[in-house]
Amino acid sequence: MAVLSMPPNVHAAAAVFIDLFVCGMLDGNGAPVLTTDNQVVVTNNARGNGKVSCFADVTPSASGHAVHWDYENTGMLCQTLAGATTRWQEVVSTSGDAILQCNTPD
Repeated sequence: MAVLSMPPNVHAAAAVFIDLFVCGMLDGNGAPVLTTDNQVVVTNNARGNGKVSCFADVTPSASGHAVHWDYENTGMLCQTLAGATTRWQEVVSTSGDAILQCNTPD
């Protein structure tokens, strides 16, 4: 399950960078991973649009190929400061570099 949760005080800021944040992601085989080996960037503009990005090292796919996860192929929501969204994607490279991006509103 790709789930992010953030402290409530980050919502008021226009842009926030958080280091050593717990981020829920999927590894290259679809297994859930919680990691603090990441960086999270939260942005929020005047129209209420937001973006959460999380970067981490995870177990690469056993297939040896890069993998793409999103709502369409997992059925999972990404929980953000602005609520749950279906607008997310995670890419896991062949070496296990993972990037998760969630966009709000849905």
